[in-house]
Amino acid sequence: MESEMLVSLQPMEKYEVSVVMLAASPGPKWGHLTISRLNQPQDKKVLLLYAFGGKALVNIEGVMTDPEHHMWLYLDPDTLCSTFILTNTGDYTAFFKICEGMSATTVGGGLSVSPPEQILERGHSVSVDINLSVTTERLEYLLAQSSQKAICITRLTVTSGDESTRQRLSQLSRVQPKLAEKLFQLNQLPATPIPDLDRLGDPTDCAETLWLEDVSEWTIGVLVERSALEAQRLDTTVKFVDLATTVLHG
Repeated sequence: MESEMLVSLQPMEKYEVSVVMLAASPGPKWGHLTISRLNQPQDKKVLLLYAFGGKALVNIEGVMTDPEHHMWLYLDPDTLCSTFILTNTGDYTAFFKICEGMSATTVGGGLSVSPPEQILERGHSVSVDINLSVTTERLEYLLAQSSQKAICITRLTVTSGDESTRQRLSQLSRVQPKLAEKLFQLNQLPATPIPDLDRLGDPTDCAETLWLEDVSEWTIGVLVERSALEAQRLDTTVKFVDLATTVLHG
């Protein structure tokens, strides 16, 4: 569908034109604007337009949020496990990746996250299971780090966004080093090619904008009660038996 707009400009006058895409269906969209003088149709400029219809929206459920909007997840004191849920309520495919960050009390390999990454279709949810496995050395290390009733053992970074944006960013040849490191982690996810995505022709300098507009990052502090760790320490204590007092019955 083509439309035409006539604008009368006085010398040195400026006129701002806003362009809005109303996508009837998800997927890559493209078009162009032709600007020309009314009496000189051959003297024209063509502006290429491109965008992507559809947007993922990933929500997190099952975590606590404090008044300062920090997210926290308590491990069950008996099982040292917990679960939170990620749901894609948008109208396009999403991705997510969960990484364990560094903190003063990082457990160092004792925490498992399942699944750590996944492609999430629209309308779908996934339960993310967190499990802490402890050894005597790890327990002593964690207990020595803090005297608080609840110990923050690590922080999880959840990165999610549009799968189309992740693939568009992966096509860019040069990005800033800090962003390149993040993209390297995301590019390990399996990808289903999106038809005609390469026709969008994203310029390199749009990488930061794509990331800021279509990718979200959350930090979740993982907490465990000190009393739960102390109970685990008792359970893992080696018990010695004095064989001299043992009575054998034949």
